Amino acid sequence: TLEQLGILSLLCFIWAGPTMFGFCLLTCTVISLISIGSGRTSNEFQPCSKPCPLVAITKNHRSQAKTMEVNYIKGDATNPTVEGNKIIVHICNDIGGWGKGFVVAISKRWKQPEQKYREWFKAQENFKLGQVQFVQVEHGFWVANLIGQHKINKDENGNAPIRYESILLGLEQVGQFAIEKNATIHMPRIGCGLAGGTWDKIEPLIKQSLSDKDIMVTVYDF
Repeated sequence: TLEQLGILSLLCFIWAGPTMFGFCLLTCTVISLISIGSGRTSNEFQPCSKPCPLVAITKNHRSQAKTMEVNYIKGDATNPTVEGNKIIVHICNDIGGWGKGFVVAISKRWKQPEQKYREWFKAQENFKLGQVQFVQVEHGFWVANLIGQHKINKDENGNAPIRYESILLGLEQVGQFAIEKNATIHMPRIGCGLAGGTWDKIEPLIKQSLSDKDIMVTVYDF
């Protein structure tokens, strides 16, 4: 009936959105005509118990459209030139060591990240793998000290200090912080220097925790 067609059309508009509304409306019209032609009354009408495939397709399209790619540029990760709030992410070890790798570039520009990291290690308050310390260095600008490296050397089995699961946990915290601050994220190829990680394993972690949540990430190569 026309009443049923109106209800179905409204539901299609709400769930599928205006992009798929025309297609859904056509589908609903055909279903209604078939129902009317078969002589079924409104009391006999029963909604489909299965989820509408059109809605599923539309939702999937929306989620894909929101996915951002990781940006790669040549430049200095300690000097992002984009406007707005910014977060620099780098990897720290879990034994309080600071003095080699990307941290040297950070300390040349700001003293606070190293100072706060050493204070954090000394206090041992939640200082462990997977945790992140956000240090504000300028207005709307933070450095994220992410603990994703166990000690500084390979273990007795030859395994690198990198801890991928800890990096993922830390990046998820970074992502939440970035959403709260409406900030973009900037980093070198984290975990691929002294930590001994490989980018083919780290990049998916970045996409999963940041890019797939519509957070802009820029990776800097020298």
